[in-house]
Amino acid sequence: MLLPPGEEPSPRTDDWFKVKHSIRDGVMRTEPLYLWYKAGKSLNEMSTEERQQMVTELDILFGEDRPWYGFEKLEPAVTPEKEGRLDSVFVTYRRGVKGRWDSCWRDAISLYCLAVPRAPPLHFSQDGKFKILQVADLHYSVSRGDCRDTDIFPCHASDNLTSSLLGRVLDAEKPNLVVFTGDQLNGQDTSWDPKSVLAKFAVEVTDRQIPWAAVFGNHDAEVGEIRQEQLKKMQALPYSLVQQGPKDIHGVGNYVLKIKSADG
Repeated sequence: MLLPPGEEPSPRTDDWFKVKHSIRDGVMRTEPLYLWYKAGKSLNEMSTEERQQMVTELDILFGEDRPWYGFEKLEPAVTPEKEGRLDSVFVTYRRGVKGRWDSCWRDAISLYCLAVPRAPPLHFSQDGKFKILQVADLHYSVSRGDCRDTDIFPCHASDNLTSSLLGRVLDAEKPNLVVFTGDQLNGQDTSWDPKSVLAKFAVEVTDRQIPWAAVFGNHDAEVGEIRQEQLKKMQALPYSLVQQGPKDIHGVGNYVLKIKSADG
């Protein structure tokens, strides 16, 4: 059991614990803020339902958008949005015993398997058709982004506007595969935490359970995290077909996706 930042257990008993360091450590001119957690039963003492509700992983989300797949946000933000730069910081958590990759493992009682849905094999339809939607230059930021060249209509959050447009196109075109062809990240000092950006760039596609792939552009390489690490994160998202590609070819993300005939 977790308590949101800023709250304290009442009554405070011996089985409640406070995180040793403030989760605002390193943030200048801010009051300390601690996370409280409560120790419960051991894994062997829990029922199946209790196992799926226990908090098993913590992470940090920068920006107001959706957290990483399978995680939930603790409200309110640890650090709220500020004028000029939107840099809200949230503690996020995952419930239940789950994996990240295509693997299963067994403890003394139960078998646990990956919860992230995978893309099915790609096939042409019976009438010989296969529709691919190419999406380039999303340029998402950690925050909701700044609008540019939009004098003809009001715009206050470019990432939200881009996501809405992408969603409408997906619903109209109903592609069999979506290919993101680079610059998922805006770079330019606005996508300094790649995981927070990668958590949201493909949600319109994954929410519709559409297989997707991605390659890199120049702005994706402007952040501190190398492309290999971004690629691993994208592989862990739902319906991803992203691959690293052959090691004897320069670069990351050079790969071939085979589309089979309707009869397999």
